[in-house]
Amino acid sequence: MNNISIIQGDTYEADLTIVGLENLEVVDKCVFSCKYLKFCKDLEKNENTFRLYLSPDETKLLNPCKSDYDITLYFTDRNVATVIYSGTIQIYPKNNC
Repeated sequence: MNNISIIQGDTYEADLTIVGLENLEVVDKCVFSCKYLKFCKDLEKNENTFRLYLSPDETKLLNPCKSDYDITLYFTDRNVATVIYSGTIQIYPKNNC
């Protein structure tokens, strides 16, 4: 999940598994953030993964660019851990239709 490619107006979804984290109950939230795009989104917590889901309505609002993003865990004991730092996100314009 370090390199994300999204086409404007398309659905994007990806699952993130944190190696060594056995109990997701200790995580309050998991957040995707991209400062350049001014976009933050909480990932959905599933049984043993986190899911980043962006709807077509969300992706069509993202400007075409190449930028960095982080994914950060916020734990129930107030600790914070950035599990992906400076990953690459590429937003492509929708060329057809």
